[in-house]
Amino acid sequence: MEKIDGRKLKQEVRQALRDQVVRLRKQGKMNKDVAELLGISPQHASTIWQKYVRGGKKEVLLGTRGIAMARREPLLTSRNGKCRNSLPTRPLTS
Repeated sequence: MEKIDGRKLKQEVRQALRDQVVRLRKQGKMNKDVAELLGISPQHASTIWQKYVRGGKKEVLLGTRGIAMARREPLLTSRNGKCRNSLPTRPLTS
């Protein structure tokens, strides 16, 4: 089975995937088998299972990602100039 790029999945789908890992592992399936069935890596299946074993359902719940809107600071004009000056003026060649 082809691996899934989890970054492109909706949050509900990612959570369902985590729930399936836990369900299958409770049934006695190995990480390798779970990973093959769900299209994830065995390491990711193991990580999800270890979090569940360590802290239960609350450990495998998805949290919010990124910086909270209230904590974001606007880019000040003085910082903006410094950022712009640090960017290359011409495209980099390899």
